[in-house]
Amino acid sequence: MTIAFLRRLFPRTRRPDFGFWLLVSMVLAPSVLSSHGIVRSVATAMLLMAALGQRRLVVVALLPALLLMPMALYYVHLTGHLPGVQLWLVLFYCSLPVIMGYLHAFWPWLVMWGAVCTGVTAGYVARPRGPVLPSGWGRRGWVRWFTLLMLVPMGARVMQLNHENFHRAVNYNPFYGLEDFYDHSYPWNLVAGYLAGRYETRRVTDMARRMNHQPVRFVAPPDRDPPHIVVLVIGESARRDHLHMYGYDVPDTPEMEREDGLLRFGDMVTPFDYTVGSVPVILSQYDRVMSPRITQHDLISLFNAAGYGTWWISNHPRLGPYDSVIGAYSEQARHVIYTTVHGGMMSRPKLDEALLPEVAHALHDAHGNTFIVVHIFGSHEFVADRFPRAYARFGSDYDDSIAYTDHIMAQITDMLRATPGDNMLFHVADHGVRVDECTAGHTQHGDLKQDYAVPFLIWLSPSWIAHHPAQYQTARTHLDTPLMTWNLPDSITDAAGLHLTDADATKSVFSPRLARPHRVVHGDGDNINVDYDHSHNTAECHIMPD
Repeated sequence: MTIAFLRRLFPRTRRPDFGFWLLVSMVLAPSVLSSHGIVRSVATAMLLMAALGQRRLVVVALLPALLLMPMALYYVHLTGHLPGVQLWLVLFYCSLPVIMGYLHAFWPWLVMWGAVCTGVTAGYVARPRGPVLPSGWGRRGWVRWFTLLMLVPMGARVMQLNHENFHRAVNYNPFYGLEDFYDHSYPWNLVAGYLAGRYETRRVTDMARRMNHQPVRFVAPPDRDPPHIVVLVIGESARRDHLHMYGYDVPDTPEMEREDGLLRFGDMVTPFDYTVGSVPVILSQYDRVMSPRITQHDLISLFNAAGYGTWWISNHPRLGPYDSVIGAYSEQARHVIYTTVHGGMMSRPKLDEALLPEVAHALHDAHGNTFIVVHIFGSHEFVADRFPRAYARFGSDYDDSIAYTDHIMAQITDMLRATPGDNMLFHVADHGVRVDECTAGHTQHGDLKQDYAVPFLIWLSPSWIAHHPAQYQTARTHLDTPLMTWNLPDSITDAAGLHLTDADATKSVFSPRLARPHRVVHGDGDNINVDYDHSHNTAECHIMPD
């Protein structure tokens, strides 16, 4: 009975349509990079076939994916992963000449491929082809309707991906769950990536619009003599308790410890345990949990108003789930350099040493006062990819990455030392990570109390110290004062001699009026506001009020 039923459901045809299934297999082939990519790609193809029913309609619907397949495979060759939201974000912010520059080397082959695919498809659809499966998809089409029911668990998983990530929930993009679901599934990742990317560009535009663009007012004209260079290095995922200069027992900061003129502040706290929350605090004191909009000027806009040359040099992606808000700040700079973008395409992850030539170029081109932001990748996940093999010294990828960051910092400091002027360098990490705590030996973002305690260093040139002895001595008296990363903007402008009408002397480490802040940090989930100085860790490695 069972065999007879199956024969009625799927009767033999004299001429199996191998062309149809070959076409579908070719379109889905890039998904073989991962097993879950194959499963989700095939499942979605089944949904498409169930929705359209007819083979000719399915072939026409899949034609764009077939035309784009050579470019998708080339992108895999360049980056190691399928094109998705990152590619769309780059394309949205690239000019047409840049895109054509990427395509010019092989556009004749693309035209030939397109002509062949279009011709073959036209020949296929010229004749009636019937339904995807024979016999009307079973009695009364129950196979087809059962296939469409897969939308329910797939949709539930997409909603779960959107809900479970607090980082994205704060600045919600409803398409990131969809993009996560299809990140390895061609061609559906192109559609999901486009939707997420287009939403993201609108969010960045809105973020830039909501920045404080009111005129900057100075009590006195900015100091121009002697000329000086201000460098802000924003570190990544570095915990203070894992730096030797702060008492850690692994010698992972030997080069910066030898730098003369270095001030090491021992009690700096960041309010966020993730980049997209913490970096805006460093740049503009903007706390996205406490305030719906930016009410303070960002550092780049302040230095622009003071007539400085401004640079943003980053080893992070230009745009993405964790970078777009920061990208809105970077666009304020007069010179914007991202090492991760080349010829309009997102490159493979690069070591932070790729930043050094760009910093040297900015210093060489510094004619007059200059402000440079350097955003390193530091010890970000996946930490084993953040340092060269020559730095694999301590048996811990995290400690090795800290040692490599120490080397990068020393290189930048030495370049600044060799440049004449009243120069200064500020270095602070955006946040820390769980190293061994509740992570099975893998570094991960998380709201462990230690992850909010970050290193804060200031290097001052001998010329600056000679011209500002009182400020230098005042800063030295505050080396152990409790601080928050929102102390950075007022401290930096104070050191640079920018006398702003709305400056807050109680926030500058160079001011004798520096006040102890109320240090509120933001945990994950329900622990959104926690008094850092009256908190502890739970057994599950989350910060908790005492």
